Amino acid sequence: MGINPQYIDCRNGHLGANAAVDFRNKLRESGAITDDTQVFVNHFSHNGNSLHKDLCEFFDPHEIDVAYDGLTIKI
Repeated sequence: MGINPQYIDCRNGHLGANAAVDFRNKLRESGAITDDTQVFVNHFSHNGNSLHKDLCEFFDPHEIDVAYDGLTIKI
């Protein structure tokens, strides 16, 4: 299915997939996070009609993890 093209570049009010990658890159460039910082994306609208696996396929090459209900992160 993939990510709905209508939402991939959304930048008004909510971050689309590409905007989330850009934001992570800006955090790296500013020194707020490092290349080793684990980054998650979350808060996906059901309107995008993307399955979890579709989101993972998009974000995996960017080394960004996709959150899911019940996720526990050990810090």
